[in-house]
Amino acid sequence: CDKSAAMRTWRRTWPKPFLPTGRGRPGACRAELGYDLAVTHDGPKGPRYVVQKGVIALAQVTGLPIIPVTCNTERKICLQSWGGFQIPLPFSICELILNQPIFVRREACEAEREEMRMELEASLRASSRD
Repeated sequence: CDKSAAMRTWRRTWPKPFLPTGRGRPGACRAELGYDLAVTHDGPKGPRYVVQKGVIALAQVTGLPIIPVTCNTERKICLQSWGGFQIPLPFSICELILNQPIFVRREACEAEREEMRMELEASLRASSRD
């Protein structure tokens, strides 16, 4: 599903969403102002379905939980890009799955962060039909 459709759904559920873009601390700064953050787990360059370390680092710095979200739809167009961007066809049903939150302790070491990264990746793969 596209990012704007996901954000419309997010806004109905959580009051202050924010999509961080680029590198640096803008996401962490927004979280300090009370915003929720929505990021793609595989980053802007992929590889597809591989969770990048930045998601875990952002959760560790902000103290916010990671809520793995998957969107499945049967009728869709899949673009020929590295990410396989999907466009739901009219009147198709999109199933939005919110998995159990993952909490990253601020004191987590590199091994714990890698364990969380693998847990997040497994959660997303388990709920995706791709």
